[in-house]
Amino acid sequence: MLSTLFPFEQLRNQAFHRILTGLDRDRFRSELVARFATRQTNDPDQVAARGPSELAFGIPSGQTAPHDAIDWLLLDVPFDLHARSDLDNIDPVRLGNQVLGPLLGIDEATSDPRLSYRPGLADAETIADIELEPDEAVFLMRPVPMDILMDASDEGLVMPPKSTYFLPKVRSGLFVRIVDHELD
Repeated sequence: MLSTLFPFEQLRNQAFHRILTGLDRDRFRSELVARFATRQTNDPDQVAARGPSELAFGIPSGQTAPHDAIDWLLLDVPFDLHARSDLDNIDPVRLGNQVLGPLLGIDEATSDPRLSYRPGLADAETIADIELEPDEAVFLMRPVPMDILMDASDEGLVMPPKSTYFLPKVRSGLFVRIVDHELD
């Protein structure tokens, strides 16, 4: 079997952003504002520098023109203070538990035609270049930090759907991790 080894320091994990379609955007936005502390911006730098508990929700500024500027709403989605692990507080889990499930009835463990995924960075330059169709909205996710990913692996936990997007990509292969301690 062909194998490739990538040192831990060379692995990069990007996020899978959540693209939503078929929303009543005004009603959904009102529900978000009623449920979470929010701040609004059109500045990609502010979106990229959002606080650790903030999730970025974006909708096209224009109602009909595609690829228009995006209005961003930064939602303060609280961390679970009683979480079993750090994995319970990553962006995709908080989004699913506090927004997608309760407000839209979307369970990411199943397929839903209103939800799709787009991998990518969430830096200011990339945010400024995001293009959405008039009927789309996006939640930007932060990549899962590698230490949280490795801790989850060590604990035998399963990662949430679409929470990791590794680079460099290999066509196929086996992921092997060297463990410094003996396994039981």
